[in-house]
Amino acid sequence: MISVSQEAFETIVATVPDFQPRCQTFLAEWQGEDTPCYLAMGELAHYIVESYEQGDTAQYQELFPAVEHVLQNGEIQNLIWVGLLEDLIAWDEVNRGMQKVAEWAAQKSQT
Repeated sequence: MISVSQEAFETIVATVPDFQPRCQTFLAEWQGEDTPCYLAMGELAHYIVESYEQGDTAQYQELFPAVEHVLQNGEIQNLIWVGLLEDLIAWDEVNRGMQKVAEWAAQKSQT
């Protein structure tokens, strides 16, 4: 039986066909275990950010209405907020932090 979270994830992912191969690879890593929907949503968030940075946003015309539709189901709001939206919002902060670490490491290797 499919969980409500997994059904919501599949509904959202179906709107982003270019993410399908990456999603299948991610899910194959968890084969035989319960699908980690929060982690899978995080993977989708990373994909969205990467695509946005490349200027590839046309594929999101169906994505965000699907997210909005799924958010109407109170049972899985945490999946969307924590698994997807927080990852999207926090991505810039994490990226800036990693850049600072790389700069620090580069400075240390020169001395």
